[in-house]
Amino acid sequence: MEANQLSEAERSNQRRIKNRQSTEFNNEINNPCSKEHKMANECSVKHFEDRDKCKAYFANYRSCMEFWASEVVLFKLE
Repeated sequence: MEANQLSEAERSNQRRIKNRQSTEFNNEINNPCSKEHKMANECSVKHFEDRDKCKAYFANYRSCMEFWASEVVLFKLE
C-alpha cells in the first residue's frame, strides 16, 4: 500500500512539473513568441481540417522563433 502511495506522489509531482513547464513556455518572459504561438494554436483548433488556412500564422511564429534564436546567439557571443 505504501508503494502505491509513493508512486501516486511521484505521479503528482511529475504532473506538477509538467504543468509548470507548460506555463513557463507560454509565459511571455520565457517565450517572446507566446502571442504568435497562441494565435497559431487557435487557428489550428478553428481550422483543424484545413491547416492551409493557418500557413500565415505558422510562418509568423516560425519567423519569430528564428529571430529570437538568432538574438540569443548574438547575446551569448557578446
